Amino acid sequence: MKNDVLRIFLIELILIFFIFFNTFVFHLSYCFLVFILVLVVLYLYFFIGKKRLKFYHEKEVNTLMPILGIVYLILFYLLGLYFGFYHSVIKLSLKNIFVYVIPLIFICGITEVIRSFFISRKNKLLIIFGMISLILLDISIYHNTGIDYDLSGILNFVGYNVLTTISFHLLYYYICKNYGYKANILFKIIINVYPYIIPIIPNVYIFIRIFLKIVSCFIIYYLLDYLYAKREDRYHVETLTDKILWFLSLFLVIVFCMLISCKFKYCMLVIGSGSMTGTINKGDAIIFEKYENQKLEVGDIIVFQMKDKVTIHRIVKILDDGNEIKYVTKGDANIQEDDGYVKEDLIIGIEKIKIPYMGIPSVWLKECMG
Repeated sequence: MKNDVLRIFLIELILIFFIFFNTFVFHLSYCFLVFILVLVVLYLYFFIGKKRLKFYHEKEVNTLMPILGIVYLILFYLLGLYFGFYHSVIKLSLKNIFVYVIPLIFICGITEVIRSFFISRKNKLLIIFGMISLILLDISIYHNTGIDYDLSGILNFVGYNVLTTISFHLLYYYICKNYGYKANILFKIIINVYPYIIPIIPNVYIFIRIFLKIVSCFIIYYLLDYLYAKREDRYHVETLTDKILWFLSLFLVIVFCMLISCKFKYCMLVIGSGSMTGTINKGDAIIFEKYENQKLEVGDIIVFQMKDKVTIHRIVKILDDGNEIKYVTKGDANIQEDDGYVKEDLIIGIEKIKIPYMGIPSVWLKECMG
């Protein structure tokens, strides 16, 4: 038993390192990923063996999950009627079916078989590392579709890929543990393969996509728990403390998504330079109010566009010639004032709140990526 645990743990570590290097170095095709995952499954089957587990309500959940996946897609495309659509980058063709669609279907199935191996051993450490490896695999697949390595791109990547992927994998773990892995396969195929089959995609704001994904996980979990979980196993969801924590977490995620989307009055931005050190340090995040012709004064910290990049500096002079107002800015840690003037049409917002250290991970990631 201990040898089996060590072997599975070793497989998990190898998977984590392989996925990491594939994401940032190799960039292997989906077909090759399928080949690697098949080798992992074969090793687990022949050298460790799979424990057969009996699940209550397995057939009911296997029927319900594809329906919920279809409902999710319908809601997503209904949003497209309001926000509009864009054409999928990958056109449906026989070649793309073999390059993308079929490998993704295999990946959806194989990863759930691997998850069932990890869960069947009932070892917390194996489950945690197994979940990390599968989360990283999903993120690497999304990553291969493209990511902008500026700060806003990293924040969107963290919000849309990392947070939503973690949410879905917590749901997959719950379903696999209580109802088996087959329901996850059907659900994953529906929600992951559609961009390669349907020619149009809803052009929905990213924060709404994040909200839809996380709330969907939340609703599906409660629905399954309400319909099929035994009452004696449900006490943990019915306590007031747990409900408050769930809704508080959901609220914080929604607020974060709204801020990084910059579609509302207030936005979030990470500081990537040291020009304001002492007031706002590198790695801090700020929340700023969008500029809508508010009155500005000397000493205000503004967010503005300068030489194709977003800058956060302080107003040190205001020049008004009667026709237009120009602002002279300077970083608190800089000796000289900024070159030129900042006109009102270049101002993005006004700094309101500083959140120390919040942006350090994204700054570190951006610097690692060059």
